[in-house]
Amino acid sequence: MRDFMTDSVEDRVLAFQRRISRLTSLTNDRSKSGVPAAIVAASAFLVGRGTSHLFLLRRLSGRYPSAAIWFGLMAALAGVGCWDPEWTRFSKNIERQLRAGFTWSDASGFDLCWEEFRWLAKTFKGPDIFFSLSRLVSSAISVELLPGVSCQFRISRGDSTERDSPHGTDEGQRERLLSEVLAQFVSLASSVRPLLEEKGSGVQRSLDLNRNPAGTGKASKARKPRSKNP
Repeated sequence: MRDFMTDSVEDRVLAFQRRISRLTSLTNDRSKSGVPAAIVAASAFLVGRGTSHLFLLRRLSGRYPSAAIWFGLMAALAGVGCWDPEWTRFSKNIERQLRAGFTWSDASGFDLCWEEFRWLAKTFKGPDIFFSLSRLVSSAISVELLPGVSCQFRISRGDSTERDSPHGTDEGQRERLLSEVLAQFVSLASSVRPLLEEKGSGVQRSLDLNRNPAGTGKASKARKPRSKNP
C-alpha cells in the first residue's frame, strides 16, 4: 500500500503493474472469487486517486470481469470530489435518465426490445435486416434491455455491400487502368512487329532524319568553315 502513497503518477503506475503481476501469479486462471477483482479495482483507483485511470482495467476485463463493478462502487462511495470530467459527464447522463421516470403508458422511445433484437440476430445472417427497419438514429439501433433502460448498437453493412464501398471502387478503377495499359502494350507491339521482321530479313532502312522539312529536295549538307590564308 505504501507504493501508492507517492506523489509521482509514474511510480503509482509501476506499483499497479507490480501488484497485478503478483496477483496474476497467485491466480493462474480466472478467479471466481470477487476478492482479486476488488484488489485490481482498488489499485487502479489509487493510481489516479479517483476515476481518472479507469483505462487500466480494460486489458484486465477478461481475467477480472467484475473489477469494473468494484471500481464504480468505490467511485460512488468516494463521492463527486474523486470524479474526473468524463466520469462526471456520464454520471450526469445517467442521473438525467433516472429522473425522467418510467410508466407503462409512455410511448416507446426505442427501436426494438431485447427479445426482438435477439430473435432477429439469430434468425437473419448479417446486419442487413436492421437496415430495413425504421430507426431513431440512422447509424445505430436502440435496444431496450430492461423497461426504461436502453442501449445503442452501432451498425454497419460491412462486407455485404462491398461493391458499393470505396475499397470496391478502387479495385474497379485499378482493373480498368490495368486493362487500358495492356491494350496500349498490345497496340505498340503490333506496330513494332513489321520493323522487327524487316530487321530479321537482313534489310536495313534508315530513318532519313536529314530530309528537308518540306519533304522535297536533297538533304542539306553541312558546310565546312572556310579557312583564311594568313
